[in-house]
Amino acid sequence: MKMSMFGSTAALAAGVVAVVSSAASAQTASIVASRDNTIYQTTAGATSNGAGDGIFSGRNRGGTIRRGLVYFDLSVIPAGATITGATLQLSISQGQGTATASFHRALSNWGEGTSSGSGQGAAATPGDATWLFSFFNTTPWATPGGDFVPTPSATGGTANGIFVQWSSAGLLSDVQGWYSGALSNFGWFIIGDESGNQTADRWGSREIGGGPEFAPTLFVNYVIPTPSAGVGLAMLGLTLARRRR
Repeated sequence: MKMSMFGSTAALAAGVVAVVSSAASAQTASIVASRDNTIYQTTAGATSNGAGDGIFSGRNRGGTIRRGLVYFDLSVIPAGATITGATLQLSISQGQGTATASFHRALSNWGEGTSSGSGQGAAATPGDATWLFSFFNTTPWATPGGDFVPTPSATGGTANGIFVQWSSAGLLSDVQGWYSGALSNFGWFIIGDESGNQTADRWGSREIGGGPEFAPTLFVNYVIPTPSAGVGLAMLGLTLARRRR
């Protein structure tokens, strides 16, 4: 009987350890953009591309600037998680430039309307982000061209076929801040090479055909905090006490 009880106790202890170890396993959330848009440098500030299948960044042949916007909803990440990594991925559908970009944390909320165009954009619809408006045509940006942190959260990009990925300490810090509520989540501006003409790149938007894997995607690595050793042992002690009764 004593051996049997010892064996049962050992098995139970092992089970507690197994549960704790399982809870500590790392997980990854693959989050497709909830909103994206392109703003176009125009005097009227009435051009956008909220529902188009491309996001544009850089300058066109005529020298006017295009800037992308992208937003990810982090609510799919469980409460109490610890964010350990973040990687942003875009698909490149047409490039005149170097297929690289920098990402700047947006400081104001912005909209995605029903405008649908290409490299030249289309007439903005109510709620679209444009060069002059975060929401056309009722809410202006504080600064024409958008409100964002001047220092980029990520730059460059690592190409893998038609996909380009960014991962950096700044990107991770943004995601951690958004998740914790320390920062307001308005997404990122996508800033291309604006140093010269004909540098614009076209990235796949969330409306792009071919499947969601070609849409802007944020991969977030996280872990759920495990119960402390004291909690695990307390659970074991409580169970054994009940068995002795």
